Amino acid sequence: MVASGLEARVYVAPERLAIHLGLALVIYALAVWTGWEAWTGRPRGGDHYAPPSWLGWGVGLVGLVFLQMLLGGLVAGNHAGLVYNDWPMMNGRFVPAGYAARGSEGHGLWATLMHSQAAVQFDHRMTAYLVFVIVIGLGLTIVAARNVPPMLRTLALVLIGVVTMQLLLGIATLMAGAPLWLSLIHQLWAVVLLTASLGLVWRMRRS
Repeated sequence: MVASGLEARVYVAPERLAIHLGLALVIYALAVWTGWEAWTGRPRGGDHYAPPSWLGWGVGLVGLVFLQMLLGGLVAGNHAGLVYNDWPMMNGRFVPAGYAARGSEGHGLWATLMHSQAAVQFDHRMTAYLVFVIVIGLGLTIVAARNVPPMLRTLALVLIGVVTMQLLLGIATLMAGAPLWLSLIHQLWAVVLLTASLGLVWRMRRS
């Protein structure tokens, strides 16, 4: 990753930054999951209630949050938070005019998705909305269901609160022009969101 900034550019290649971040997140998630397993011991039977469909949505949510964090790495690597600082539009348009423009590394779909500031910010925005909708839908479904153990209901409410805060932080960071201190809070809170999503899945699996 570091070598990429010493060759044809004076900054780290965004895609390598995202991969490096992704590997760190995988290590973090495995460590947290292992810690929970070691702390609680073997699963015990009980009156917990978690339909397979909930577990499927939960696993998908964890994967989507992980993807969203990788897209955030691309935003940071391309300094894409410094442009299109209006919301909910992007320079007055839903899809920015520069989405398909050539990236800094050349032409083609890969260059656009990895290096176009308009593309990486738009993709990050759209995935954020999708994560928010899924969390709200799954969380409210769990809260409203009968025979749900209190811990699972509590985790669902916590996840709703965490994702709402993260969405607001993202909007604030964007509209403020991505100051370092606010960007760091947004990035750290993303780890909290990943942890909360993973915790909900882990609790479902222990049902």
